[in-house]
Amino acid sequence: MDHLGIRERSIFVAVLAGLLVSTGMWAQKPAGRTVFGSYSVLQTTDLNEQVRLQLRLELANPSDEALTVRVLGLESPLLAAQSGTPAPAAVVLSPHGSETLTQDFNVSRIVYDRWRTDPRHRLVIGTESSTGVKQTIVISLRRMAGGKGL
Repeated sequence: MDHLGIRERSIFVAVLAGLLVSTGMWAQKPAGRTVFGSYSVLQTTDLNEQVRLQLRLELANPSDEALTVRVLGLESPLLAAQSGTPAPAAVVLSPHGSETLTQDFNVSRIVYDRWRTDPRHRLVIGTESSTGVKQTIVISLRRMAGGKGL
């Protein structure tokens, strides 16, 4: 590029910027997690074949778009999409905002045992964006500071 003049460099930069904007590489944020979350166990109840977990969840939305959380699940994305626990009053996560909620989950003993032994706790969330796009995402949960784990 040392052999190019100022005019040629300006044209090169303009074309490159146009390509970046048109492909979305410059205009969009890099792909990443849509929601972050933390949890604390409030109560566990043994129901023989199942266990009821009452969790305090804090969900944070780092994006520029509001998200409505409609379904929450502790199982696989497929199972949560089919039979997840409806979120209480459809929680709205405002852009760059967070919400704290308490949610009960009835899970099989197998899922509960997996949750107790696996240090990576995950939550399946069914969301809908302000533009109507529905998405099922799996997020990692970290234990709230001072909160009770399993």
